[in-house]
Amino acid sequence: MQDQLLEPYEYLLAPPPTANAEGAPVLKVEITDLLANAGGLYGGPKIVQLRGTLERKGEAPARFTAERQMFIYFGMPRSTCSMVGVVTYALGEDIAKWLQKPVDGALLGELSTTAGKR
Repeated sequence: MQDQLLEPYEYLLAPPPTANAEGAPVLKVEITDLLANAGGLYGGPKIVQLRGTLERKGEAPARFTAERQMFIYFGMPRSTCSMVGVVTYALGEDIAKWLQKPVDGALLGELSTTAGKR
């Protein structure tokens, strides 16, 4: 996910904070669930769920919940690690897009498409 959070956010990811980071927004991301059985493609789905909070000085925190999964991968057989890598990279793209216009309570990734079906 870090790869997806490019400028202007990358200064938030590398400790120690610099002087120009004082008062900068802080993004906290928590992995709330992870399913990644061994066996790659044959080990079943790989699912990553996240919860995040963007804290900005003088503003209420903005939170999101995100989920992505991979079950079938067309092409060369994939390992469990590479499949989880694909899932987390996609989640990073979701978060980077959300950071452009953070909305509190947002559902990202595959949750955004299922929200309207509930």
